[in-house]
Amino acid sequence: METFGVESPGYVVIRFLMYAGITIFFGSISLLRIILPRTAFVPAAGRDGVIDVRTAIAQRAMRWMGWSLIVLVVVTMLRLAAQHAAFFGSERWSQATMAPLLLQTVWGSGLLLAIATLAIAIAGWRAVQPPLVRWHTPGWVLLIASAGALAWSAAMSGHPAAADQQYVAMLVDALHVIGAGGWIGSLALMAGVAVPALRTTNGRADHDGIARLVAAFSPVALIFSAVLGATGIIASWRNIGTVNALWSSEYGLVLVRKLVVVAVVAGVGLYNWRWVLPRLGQPIGTSRLRRSATLELVAAGVVLAVTAVLVATSPP
Repeated sequence: METFGVESPGYVVIRFLMYAGITIFFGSISLLRIILPRTAFVPAAGRDGVIDVRTAIAQRAMRWMGWSLIVLVVVTMLRLAAQHAAFFGSERWSQATMAPLLLQTVWGSGLLLAIATLAIAIAGWRAVQPPLVRWHTPGWVLLIASAGALAWSAAMSGHPAAADQQYVAMLVDALHVIGAGGWIGSLALMAGVAVPALRTTNGRADHDGIARLVAAFSPVALIFSAVLGATGIIASWRNIGTVNALWSSEYGLVLVRKLVVVAVVAGVGLYNWRWVLPRLGQPIGTSRLRRSATLELVAAGVVLAVTAVLVATSPP
C-alpha cells in the first residue's frame, strides 16, 4: 500500500500535522508560562482590570492547546495505521502484527511514548482548565514534562533512530523540536490569541499593551530560535557529512529548500527587529506587526511542510 509508505505524500501530510500539533502545544505553554508572566497589563476602559485581560488570553490559549492535543491524538492513530499498512499491507490488525511493530522497533517505542505522553498531557490540561485557568497546580508539571516527552518521541520517529550515536542524535533532534515549538509556536499564539485579545471595548487595538506583550515575547523568541538554529546545523551536518551532498543528493536538495525558507523567516524577524519594534505602541507599528507576523507564520508553515518531506527522505 504505497499510499501509506513512510516516504509517501500521505505519510508526509501526517508528519506535517504532527509537527504542527507539537508546535502549537509548545507555543501554548510558552505563552502561558513564560510570556504572560513577563507582561505587565494595565486596566482598560470597560474591563475589570489586569486579571480580566490576562485571563482572557489564557483561556483562549488553553483552547488552542486543547485542539493541538486532539490533533496529536488523531495523528498518532493515523501514524500507527500508516506504519502498519507500510509493513503489513492490508492485513488486519492483530497481536501478531502489532507486537513486533510496537515492541521491537525504535519507532514503535516512540509511538508508545507518544500515546502515554498524550494521556498525561490531557490530564494536565484538564487540571488547569476553566472556569478560570489555574496558574499554580500540579497540572503544569504534567504539561511541561509531556512537552519534553513529545519532543523526544518525535526524535524517535526520525533519522536519529538510525544514527550511529543514537541517543546523542535524538537529544539534538528533540532540542530542535523544542526550539521550533518555542519560537514558531509562540509566534502563532501571539498572532492568533494574545494580540487579538488586546482590544479596547470600542474594538480598537491596545497599542501599548501589544508593545509590552511583544517586548516580553522577543527575548523568548530569540532564545528558542538560537536553539533551533544551533541544533539544525548540528543535525544537518550529521546527516549530510559533506558540503557537496547539499546539491548531489536528494536529501541535500530538500535541505537547501528548507534553508531558503528559513532564511525568509529570519529575514522577516530582522525586519521586525529593525522596523517594527521601534514603532510599537503606535497604530503604524501594530499594523506592520500584523502583516509581518502573517508572512512569518506562512513561511514557518512552509518550513514545517518541507521538514516533513525532509524526514521522509533518506540521508546520503
